[in-house]
This record gives sequence, C-alpha cells and structure tokens, in this order.
Amino acid sequence: EIASLKRTAVFISIGRGAVVDEGALANALVEGKIKGAALDVFTQEPLPESSPFWRLSNVLLTSHNADYTSDYLELGWDVFADNAAKFAA
Repeated sequence: EIASLKRTAVFISIGRGAVVDEGALANALVEGKIKGAALDVFTQEPLPESSPFWRLSNVLLTSHNADYTSDYLELGWDVFADNAAKFAA
C-alpha cells in the first residue's frame, strides 16, 4: 500500500500499469508522503497529457522501455521467430 511507505521511499513501477493505484500514487507524490517515483508503465498508454505525473518534479517518466538491455533486440527477434514458426505450423 502506498500509504504505508516511508517519506523517503521512491516508488518504482516497471511491471503492469493496472497493478498501481495511480490516483493514490499521484496524491502521495503531490502531498510529499513519499519522496518520488520512477514510472515506466501506466494504466493507459501512452500516458495522457492530463496525467498529473507530467507536472511533478519528483517523478521520472520513461516510455515503457525499462527492459531495454544490450541483448534486447536479439531476444526480441528470438521471440518473434519462435512465434512466427508456431503461426506457420
């Protein structure tokens, strides 16, 4: 629960957007109940212009790419090739 986090907490979300209560998180950030947040996924993507997260200086936003690693493209192509083979079978 966001309300139980320490004031020094930085919330990091890289999982599934629907898992986070974005309203409660935004309120905690605005009210200074937690120190900050790093957000890569959201309930609605792309994140709407109306989202309060855009205006908060204690929030780092990324565009759903937290998993971008040195082997990202290779692994992605492996998944694509596997799915294409299954589809063709």
